[in-house]
Amino acid sequence: MSSGSQGKYRPGGAVITLPDPDQMPTSHDQKGTIQWRTGSHKYPNFEIEFIGANPEDTDDCRILAGSDTAPVVLKLNFVGEYSYKVRQLNEKKDRSLLRESGVTAFRVQSCSSCYP
Repeated sequence: MSSGSQGKYRPGGAVITLPDPDQMPTSHDQKGTIQWRTGSHKYPNFEIEFIGANPEDTDDCRILAGSDTAPVVLKLNFVGEYSYKVRQLNEKKDRSLLRESGVTAFRVQSCSSCYP
């Protein structure tokens, strides 16, 4: 690994699951999800730590663990603005070698025109 690539992170990506168009929900009770996965073989384990509230429940500063075989999936039950950071851990989960991202923010909002 060259010294110029240390500390750099690849941009994140979103996983969006499209509903079956023949079986669209008929109410606004249907919630979406957000999913985090890792594409790193060197750091196959990760944690998502919310800074304050999270969109699934009322727990503050929630930490969710994931891996290359078990993504983190969160239901989007509450609208609002949320912030989190990511910790990536090697296969032995050695915390002395973890990589931590800066804070990332996102917004969950309702879509009243999304349903018939």
